[in-house]
Order: sequence, then structure tokens, then C-alpha cells
Amino acid sequence: MSVFNPKEIMFAATTQCNLNCAHCFVERRDQYLSIPKAKKLIESASSKIERIGFTGGEPFLYIEFIEEITKCAIDYNLMFDRIMTNGVWWNTKKQLYTTLQKIYDAGYDGKFGISFDSFHNQNLEKLLFFFNTVYKIWQDNTAIEIQSVICTNNACKLSTPNKEKEELADSAFLTKLSKFAKALNTTISSNVDKNGIGLITLQNETTFIPVYRFPQSRTSDNPEHWDSKSWFKEDFCTGPGHVLYVHSNGNVAPCCGFANENTALCIGTIDNSFSELIENSHNNKMVQTCYNTGLEAKRIEMQNAGKSFPGITNDICLFCDYLCKHNNKIS
Repeated sequence: MSVFNPKEIMFAATTQCNLNCAHCFVERRDQYLSIPKAKKLIESASSKIERIGFTGGEPFLYIEFIEEITKCAIDYNLMFDRIMTNGVWWNTKKQLYTTLQKIYDAGYDGKFGISFDSFHNQNLEKLLFFFNTVYKIWQDNTAIEIQSVICTNNACKLSTPNKEKEELADSAFLTKLSKFAKALNTTISSNVDKNGIGLITLQNETTFIPVYRFPQSRTSDNPEHWDSKSWFKEDFCTGPGHVLYVHSNGNVAPCCGFANENTALCIGTIDNSFSELIENSHNNKMVQTCYNTGLEAKRIEMQNAGKSFPGITNDICLFCDYLCKHNNKIS
């Protein structure tokens, strides 16, 4: 038996972003998390959690939040996970340097997670300057990692309706990644499966950049997304993780998978204490299904009861999304 046991708080500081990527689930709203409320939550959780992370939207568009929460985390001897960013949110080189220097001075020593793929399609020169500025300030050429979504045929239909272009979209990105590696004076090596899922590394004597390649998350309400040949494997949601994910509207979910946008996974708000959120998670049937009973067990139970699904999925988050949207049928 597993149990929900978060060791990290991940703050989605704002929904604002300078990009508008086709695969993104975040709605563009004028939402910014309260800094005092975030600090209060950290205080109540400080003896139970280990790490703080930042995401969005684009969190660097709310630099005051990163700066103040970094200082707060240090006050409670907490570590940092990563700041997820597209790396091209800045307008001038001076703005970039000044902003990064602020969080360096605040004490941030975690990773920078760069979302870089065919969906984000950043300007290479601008992204390269971001990398080099981070390396210059932190004096650490291992401070950055890349999170890269694979653009598959189904995934790219929104932006590339022509099938030939769909197939070329990810190939074009990999060519772009090779150019980026060359610009950084690194060699590129790949350890991915036949679907492109796995790890690519950019590396030289001083620089190491892991590029984590994974498929696009797909919602459960499209029958075409249930096209797998085999069902997902149970991991009691260690993949999306055991975290307190604080959305920009203040709602708190137990994971960072895209299904956490569903109200069925809401275990409270930023106004709740850590202990209240954990108690709420124990009383939430959907959370218990994910972290205790197991989604695979729930699928088998439903099938044995005569329930049929739109198809088969090997994406555990897609199945979770499906259950969330039918949560009134979960016993």
C-alpha cells in the first residue's frame, strides 16, 4: 500500500506567460499568488517538507514571488527543486541579468528547468544568452536541465494540420537542439526508445545538460487519445509526484500532472495549513484512488463491473483525468 506523502511544495506563481503554446493546459488569467499566504503555508509545512519549486505560467513574470519565497525557504532550511521557465521571457539583456541576480542574491541554488521543444520554439540566440547568463552568475554549468515534450502526430494536429508537417515537427526540433548543442560547444548523445522517449545529453568537460524527452499529455475527453496498445503500469502516482501543487488561483492539488486542474483532485487552498491539506487528502476519494488503492486496481474493478472505456491508454495521467471528470461515479 502507498500513501500520499508530499515532500515538496510547488508554487504556480502566476498564469501569465509571454508564450502561448498549443499543448499548454494553463488558462491565461490575471492571477498572482499571495506572497504572505505562501509564506504562511511554508511555515506550517516546514517540519514536513524538504523542497520548494516554482512553475507557472512563466514564474519569472512574477519575480517578486520567486525572490521572497526563496528567502522564506532559506529561513526554514529548505532546499530547492527547480524553477520551470521558457528562458525567453526577458526583453533586454540588462533585465535578464538584473532579474537573475536578484534570485541569486536571495539565495536560490536549485536547478533551472527549461521547457524547450517544438511547441515552445524559442529563438536560439536568446535562449543561449539565458543559459550563459545563468552559468556566469551561478558559476555552475550543471545548473540547467531541459524538459522537452515530444511532438507526435496526434499532438501536433492543432498547429500542423498537414500530416507531413506533423511528422517533421519533432525532427525539426531535434535539428534545432543539435545546433544549440554546437553553440554551447557541447557534444550531443541520445538514449531514447523508438518513440523518442528518454534522455538526451549535451556535455563537455564543464557543462552537463540533461534533456528529458517525454510524450505530450493528452486529455481524456478525446476518443482519439485512447489509442494505446496496452494499459498504463501502476506507480501510485510517483511519476507526477508527491507534491503540494499550489495553483495560481490558490487551489492546492496533490500532484503536478496535468489532471491536477480537475476540482476532484483539489485538497484545499493556500489558506489551509499543511496538516489540514493532508487531512483533506485522506478524505478525498480521488486522491486515495491515486496514491493508495491505485489507478490500475480501480480500472480493473470498473472493468469487472462491466464498465467500458473509450479505448486503451498507457498514460496514467490521462486515466486519472478521465476518473476526475467522472468522479461522481467513483465509489
